[in-house]
Amino acid sequence: MDVVLEALKFYKVRKNFNHDRLLKYARICRVEKVMRPYLEASV
Repeated sequence: MDVVLEALKFYKVRKNFNHDRLLKYARICRVEKVMRPYLEASV
């Protein structure tokens, strides 16, 4: 989980951070329910 949060932090710093695209890939990988709270807190 620490690795996931660190990766999310690095992705958020990028210029082309796309919240919708990240949710799309989370849905494809079946981790949307886990990722959604972290994405909502980071936006």
